[in-house]
Amino acid sequence: MSTDDASLISSDLANGFKIVGKRRYMTSGNKRYLLPNDDEEIGRLDYQHYVMRLVAFGGLKEISPSKDTDARFSRNSYHPFALKNFRALIHGNFQSPIEERLEAGIRVLDLGTGTGIWSIEMAVEYPASTFVGTDVATVFPTHDQIPKNCSFVQANTLQLPFEDASFDFVYQRFMGLAFSPSEWKIAMKEIVRVLKPGGWIEIAEGNFKMERPPAAYEMVYSAVTAMTLARGLDIHLPGGCEGLLVDTGVIVDITADYISVPMGWHGRLGEICIQSFGESLAALSSVVMPVLGVDVKEYEEMVREILIGFREKRTWSKAPYAFGMKR
Repeated sequence: MSTDDASLISSDLANGFKIVGKRRYMTSGNKRYLLPNDDEEIGRLDYQHYVMRLVAFGGLKEISPSKDTDARFSRNSYHPFALKNFRALIHGNFQSPIEERLEAGIRVLDLGTGTGIWSIEMAVEYPASTFVGTDVATVFPTHDQIPKNCSFVQANTLQLPFEDASFDFVYQRFMGLAFSPSEWKIAMKEIVRVLKPGGWIEIAEGNFKMERPPAAYEMVYSAVTAMTLARGLDIHLPGGCEGLLVDTGVIVDITADYISVPMGWHGRLGEICIQSFGESLAALSSVVMPVLGVDVKEYEEMVREILIGFREKRTWSKAPYAFGMKR
């Protein structure tokens, strides 16, 4: 057995974690979730957050050409990075028409908050409002990094520990690898339950489906699809963000669209996007390699070929979002 093959063997850890392929995964909470839970994943999530802020508005008005842009984020670095390189962005964290309400002061719920970076940024920008972030994984920032109007709770979206009609705005993103179709129905029911009448909900997702993909990516995409189906997930379901809102029967004034995400072209923006997606492919390596029947070196070469192909074919993806109001 080679060293690479041996690294794929799962070993159990205490406190609900295991190591697979040198990455740490949760064994408690949402067991369907495909992505790791370690420092590398924390950095990827924070980087992904800023990428989506950039893409939502077509790029930066002001950016320093420093190496910070390409650095992996840490809890100690994302605040300086945000202030230095992203201070010109406006409304990059949401699309819903709630600016005035946020300035006046409302109660906001951030589901699947991950590292909590969205809630923290919003809390700083809107000090009159209160922000609560939830996640099954406790990778929240340390206390000294959390604004006074922001808090975090370990909780599952399928069973939220909040009273009915207790939030004015509910925000959720990048949960496509978290819920089965039946669980999506439960999640939406819970969201509607905790949302006040007249309150707004916004859902945003990434997308593994690519426009103009190279042949090498089609193989990986098929493997990801097969792996998610084996776990009872449907990665295409959250792509219909509008349908998730419509199916609740109580969300009205729905707006749905998508953000175009260039992979390795369209200037600096495309370079940042392709780096983020490359890290996503790396994060999925331990669960995708067995489906493809390849080892670590073969997978790394496949990813390298994919990223080259993205640039050559000017590949892009559609990142869907939708928002609406509870009647």
